[in-house]
Amino acid sequence: MNITLDASEFSQLAAFWERAPDLTRAALGDAVERIDAELGATLRRDLPAGAGRSAGLRNSIHHEEAALADTVIGMVYSTMPYAAYVEFGTRPHRVSAEGIQSLADWVQAKFNEDEGTATGIAHAIAWKIRRQGTPANPVWQRTWEGAQPRIRATLEVAMRRIADALAGGGA
Repeated sequence: MNITLDASEFSQLAAFWERAPDLTRAALGDAVERIDAELGATLRRDLPAGAGRSAGLRNSIHHEEAALADTVIGMVYSTMPYAAYVEFGTRPHRVSAEGIQSLADWVQAKFNEDEGTATGIAHAIAWKIRRQGTPANPVWQRTWEGAQPRIRATLEVAMRRIADALAGGGA
């Protein structure tokens, strides 16, 4: 999921970039890093843990920030290739042999079943996925929407800090 925050409503931002680009970049970089860290923490809290409490999606969350000439970019992402399938769900589809084995491993770890029973349950789950797909679990979207007031407040604080520094001759 690619989510972009449009800061164009902060009319002062362009003037800040022009007047004090280093100060603006640093203040917004700090704000974006705080926002990303909070989003990541919320995702780690709300995403499913792996089988037997292994890494799973929960521990695959990372964030990175980059300050460019006239913008600051923040990314919160998962390193797991199936994260999008959890977020958006899937249409009905066949489950590969590796997928069935992964499901069986999950069933064994989650429900403490023996290998034979776990494989049978995995085949039943695969049959259901083949017939119905998987439902969406839009954790990323809920996290983003729920964080909007805190994101706005964090960016407003950064803007005030820049304005205060410029008013005090800090640039």
